[in-house]
Parts: sequence; structure tokens; C-alpha cells
Amino acid sequence: MHVYRADHFYGELTASEEGPLEWKEFQWILESKETVSNIPIFLHHILSEDPPVEFVFTYDKEHISDYKILPLQIAQA
Repeated sequence: MHVYRADHFYGELTASEEGPLEWKEFQWILESKETVSNIPIFLHHILSEDPPVEFVFTYDKEHISDYKILPLQIAQA
């Protein structure tokens, strides 16, 4: 999964292969049973002004058993 942060948006949200896209309130994302289990773990970081990082999640069947936060490796051109 790739998650990006943007300060501005224009246009319309369109559906993808995974379904329709919708704007959601921050609290809904943190509390909803419809949210993927790892999103509440990394959402605060994504929305902060901290440098970008990579989250690596390990799952035991359907549950997160461990995760690591790694510096984001930026490719040099």
C-alpha cells in the first residue's frame, strides 16, 4: 500500500478496482471497523511534518504481530 499526503486537491474522486473513494473525517478513520488495521498506526505520522518514513508490517494471519519504522530510502538519479 502506498499512502500520500497532499495539501490541495481539485477534481473529482473516482472509483478504482477496490471500490469507490470517499473523504472521511480523521476520527472516523481511527475508530471505524472498516479501516485497514495498520492505518491508525501510521496516520498520525503521515499527517505530521516529520520526514517521510517507511512502515513495514508483519502479520500473523490477519493481525499485526509487529511493525518497524524505517528511514525512507530515496533513490538518487
